[in-house]
Amino acid sequence: MLSHKNGKLKNKILTASCASVAHIEVRLTAYHKGHFEFRLCQNNVPQLGTNSAIAVTQDCFDRHQLTDPSGNSRFPAREGTSINLVKLPVNVWCEACILQWRYIAGEYVLSGFLWL
Repeated sequence: MLSHKNGKLKNKILTASCASVAHIEVRLTAYHKGHFEFRLCQNNVPQLGTNSAIAVTQDCFDRHQLTDPSGNSRFPAREGTSINLVKLPVNVWCEACILQWRYIAGEYVLSGFLWL
């Protein structure tokens, strides 16, 4: 898992089994309504420092969109800190999974279009 603090990402270790539920904590300092989405990219490349290249594409993330236990892939944004329960995909194993977090703001709507 990654946490973002003062403009830097910090690694955190997440150990979970397939089809289990994980907790993802999100802290918003500027609330603009909307929702979150989480995706997982399966990454089995050895640790950085080797000669292996890491190729991470949006297609990789789109293979595993995470949902809550009831199957909803949109997590409502809340002001402050929120704990989001996500169901991990079945039959996915990786040494260093990469988590993508998207915040789709809902505050600016014009003529039915969402401005991001």
